[in-house]
Amino acid sequence: MEIFEPINIKLIDQYNIKRLNITSLMLMERAANAFVEEFLSRFPENRRVLVLAGPGNNGGDALAIARLLINKNLSVKTYLYCFDHRLSHDCESNFNKLKELNDRDLYVVSTQMVLPDIHEEDVVIDGLFGIGLNRKLGNEYSELINFVNNKINKVVSIDVPSGLNLADEQNYDDSIVSADYTFTFQYPKMKFLFAEYHSFVGEMVIIDIGLKVPENISTNNCFITINDIYPLWKKRDKFAHKGCFGKGLLVAGNVGMAGAALFAAKAALNTGIGKLFVLTPCENRTIVQIAVPEAIYLDRNVFLKSEDNCLSLYDYIAIGPGLGTGKDALDLLKSIVVSTKNPMIIDADALNIIAENKELLQLIPPYSVLTPHRGEFNRLFGNPGSDSNALKVALDVAERFKVIIVLKGAYTKIVMPDRTVCVNSSGNPGMATAGSGDVLTGVILSLIAQGYEPAIATVMAVFLHGYAGDIAINDYNKISLIASDIIMCLPKAVFLSYNNVDRF
Repeated sequence: MEIFEPINIKLIDQYNIKRLNITSLMLMERAANAFVEEFLSRFPENRRVLVLAGPGNNGGDALAIARLLINKNLSVKTYLYCFDHRLSHDCESNFNKLKELNDRDLYVVSTQMVLPDIHEEDVVIDGLFGIGLNRKLGNEYSELINFVNNKINKVVSIDVPSGLNLADEQNYDDSIVSADYTFTFQYPKMKFLFAEYHSFVGEMVIIDIGLKVPENISTNNCFITINDIYPLWKKRDKFAHKGCFGKGLLVAGNVGMAGAALFAAKAALNTGIGKLFVLTPCENRTIVQIAVPEAIYLDRNVFLKSEDNCLSLYDYIAIGPGLGTGKDALDLLKSIVVSTKNPMIIDADALNIIAENKELLQLIPPYSVLTPHRGEFNRLFGNPGSDSNALKVALDVAERFKVIIVLKGAYTKIVMPDRTVCVNSSGNPGMATAGSGDVLTGVILSLIAQGYEPAIATVMAVFLHGYAGDIAINDYNKISLIASDIIMCLPKAVFLSYNNVDRF
């Protein structure tokens, strides 16, 4: 699913109006019907609804939605704000349709500030401003938005929380609606996917209104869903054997940190790798061989003393989970980086070592995958402040060093060397738990070892990892979820995505 800039969204609307041979008002009606269907599925019909409409096309959407809800026998009160006495053509048309219901008590038209009469049981629908907003709102609208934000009512924004300027990087917190839900049409908006805007967006709900994208409009940004993963899977030949699915080397687990190696190893095996070797200190040998008998143990101490490390025996290498940051770990990382030509997966302590030895960045093989959480990212490249600034830094680093960067967290961003950004849709806050990142490392290693291109393997792995977490909270909950739960749910995540079944 693509993520478009506001200017392209407008062009897509215009293209579909011509393609479908409809008017913009008819497209607005289609969007309003889709919104109402989603709205009614989430809120009981006996609730009163208060609709706030602005003077532009977002206000037109709001007026159409108000009319449709009235026709569904809901109690609806609408406030139309037009301080400059002007309405867009479609907004005015939908206002005229609302007036045709012949009930003056259904709406209030305000050319001066009149605060809405919000009842405690009201659900508020915010339709003041949409994607066309390109300025900070004036004092009247700021006052209105502050009034709404200070109420306890549930707020549902139409397409965009009013006041959130999608094109402007500045953030005017006092002039943006804090929605509980944002029902956005057809495509997610990039700003919705950063932590600093979450308090405004609330839960993002993408509503399909059947738009198509013309061939002359493209984007480097995409939102990964199960529909994107399904066609990426390779079919397994009946006569395939374990040698067909890769040999991966996992370098993980310092003394006392065997768990990190186990999480990554189990995740790799549960997602289809042919053979897995685990390089870890001898103190971890018994733990690894008992807990993961399918993996082949290798002694890290022996490896460090060996003149011939035989790295060519393995198709791909993942390094970092629980590795430690001492001299042995540094020597091990250096030895592997300088001896490896294939892309690597670099995580956790390996990233922390690189943060202290920046020259190693120059030695990382092209199209290697770096998987930092925000703390590791800050140590590597400095603290950029906001999530949106972190993405900008990641874009430059990925392009400069020809690496893939996985910015882990809610809506994990996968940044490619060509400046493509893939944003993940799966996952939940329960996955913010020790070992979760180690699981992801194992999945990426598994898929790359099986022959998927690093970029494709990373996109698939990030989605599967999050999807397994989503499956897990059906049986557990967001508080109690642990890394082992994610691993146990990986086979089901693979099965569902392989068969394109978007349900648990």
